[in-house]
Order: sequence, then structure tokens, then C-alpha cells
Amino acid sequence: MCDAVVDAGESCTAAHTECAAGFTCSNGTCVAVAPRVGVGQDCTANECIGELYCNPGTRLCAQFPTSGQSCQYSYVCDAQDYCDSNTHICTPRLDLGDACGSDAGHMQTCGCVNGLYCNPLMTPPTCAAFPKLGEPCAVDPVTHKAYGALFCADGLRCDFNSTPPTCTALFGKGEVCAVTSDCVDGRRCLCPDATTTCTTLHCVDIRFANESCVNPADVCHPGFACTNGACVPRDSQGRAAACQQ
Repeated sequence: MCDAVVDAGESCTAAHTECAAGFTCSNGTCVAVAPRVGVGQDCTANECIGELYCNPGTRLCAQFPTSGQSCQYSYVCDAQDYCDSNTHICTPRLDLGDACGSDAGHMQTCGCVNGLYCNPLMTPPTCAAFPKLGEPCAVDPVTHKAYGALFCADGLRCDFNSTPPTCTALFGKGEVCAVTSDCVDGRRCLCPDATTTCTTLHCVDIRFANESCVNPADVCHPGFACTNGACVPRDSQGRAAACQQ
């Protein structure tokens, strides 16, 4: 059957139940979702709207601080700045080729403008572009810990089996993989037979109702089963067929 919709004050612990719009399940009971509040408003029990944060010192919603302002409470600044962990002052982000020092290295990509990272292997540590195809990954060669937010430039993966770890192309549909991030965007690293017992994972496409699953690399979403070459709802879930009526 379909999910039962319950109202404020009613229990939401039973299977296949969900709270009505504008309510959320809290401690087993549907309660009203607290409205988000704006600049200068109390955020003790409410979340702040948009690009605001709740200042723990004042418990009021505030804009993220900008260049030259204190980030002691937010630890985050506006998009053009990063929070210097030594001074707790918002500092302009550094550009390609700028020395980023130990602080920006500690903050990983935060000290450099978006799309760059602080490369600690350069002397002095310098803001650099993420490695390209065939270049060593932006990782510690021993611990494999990333120096920044990414191992390689967008569209690449880090091959940790090479010495040193090297940036290579993402895997395509049907190719063997280890994790989903190894696959071309939009594909998942799963068992090609839609089980969890295979010994080798492959990059697959997730398919939904009435889509073809003839190709082993086309795997039905868990809510569907591959029947006669197409993904159909699993009646055993007790509600798929009923909810389509």
C-alpha cells in the first residue's frame, strides 16, 4: 500500500507513514517544521535562511564575515575570503602561483581561490591547479591523504596502484571499478547483476520503471526488478503496484 500521511501530534513510528507537508517526524511524533529566520533574528531553536549562519556568541543570524572582519565564531568567510586559523580574520583568497604558507595548507583549498589547492611539495607551498591526466595526484604519496578537496582535476581519478599515485581517466560503462568516484559522472560502482555478492564491481547505469536492463551494466534501482529485460516495480515491497494505480 502507499505511505499513510499523518498530521501534527500523531505518531510517525509505524512503517510506511510520513508526516504531512510542513511537518517533520521528531521523537516519534509529527511536529511543525520550525520556520527559518533572517538577519538579526534569534536562531536558538530555528535555522537561519539562505547564506546566513547562527552566531554562537549572540545566537542571532548573521551574514558571513568579509575581508578584514573576525571569523572567530563562523570559522567561514564569504566566497572571496578564507578564515586565517592563526588570526581568525577573513583574508582574501590566494591566486595561482601565490605562496599559501602553512596556514593555507592546513586549511587545504580554503586559502586558495576555487579550483586551486595549496601544494605543500612546492617551495614555498604554492597555490596550484589540480593535476592533469598523467600527472601525480595531489596526495601524500605515503598516507594517500589528499592535499586539497580533490585528488585530480575534474573528470579524472587517482590510480593508487601506480607509483607515485597518478591521475587517470574515469572508467566508462561496464568497466571494473572500486568506488563510484572512479566512474564517469552519473554512473555507480555496483555489482552488474544488481546483487551485493559479486567479487568485482563495475560502472553501471541505474535504471527505473520500464527502462531496459538487458545490458548487464544497466542495473535496476532497488525498487525495481529486471523482468523480461525491463525494470518493473517489486510487488514484494507491498506498495509499489498500489501506488501506481
